[in-house]
Formats: sequence, C-alpha cells, structure tokens
Amino acid sequence: MTEMHVDFLSASGAVVIVICATTNVINHHGQAFERQLKFALDTSKKIVHNNTIANIPTILLLVDDDATAQGYVNAVDSFPAVVAVSDYTTVALMNAVRVLFGN
Repeated sequence: MTEMHVDFLSASGAVVIVICATTNVINHHGQAFERQLKFALDTSKKIVHNNTIANIPTILLLVDDDATAQGYVNAVDSFPAVVAVSDYTTVALMNAVRVLFGN
C-alpha cells in the first residue's frame, strides 16, 4: 500500500480487499492464495496503524469455487468482516456489493 492509496482511502467509505482463490488462479500458481493472504494481512495491518485511515471499515472479499473453501475461510478468520462468493462473475460481484452496500 502506497501513500497514494492512503490519500484515496481517506476519502472512501470502506476498504475492500479481494482474495481470488478460484481453481483457474490456483492452477496457474499453486501459492496464489497464500501470497494474496499475505498481501491482505499486510494491507490490513497498515490500515489499522495509519491514523488517517484506521477508522475506515475493512472488508475481505474471498472468491473461491473449490471444495477447500472452508480452509480458505478458516485462514481469513482474523479479518473483521469476510464476504465469500463462489465465483468471480459480474453477477456474483454485483450481488456481493448489493449485500454490503444496498442497491
């Protein structure tokens, strides 16, 4: 996360961090979930420790389509808010946005 991110985030209503652990992503790179999780954890810590944006709600959007989904959910249990969706289509993401922010 750069200072430019902090400048934009300070004007936002929420921070949404996305981890995409769909089959095609994991097949392309076996450690994709772990690398994205590390990024998400690091970013979340930076947000909490930055006085300018510490009070902005942080939401983790977890996208997975695999039978190991529960393992992914368990790995992100330190986040204050987790939304899990089963695919990365426009419709699935729009539904998640509606649930989170209303119409």
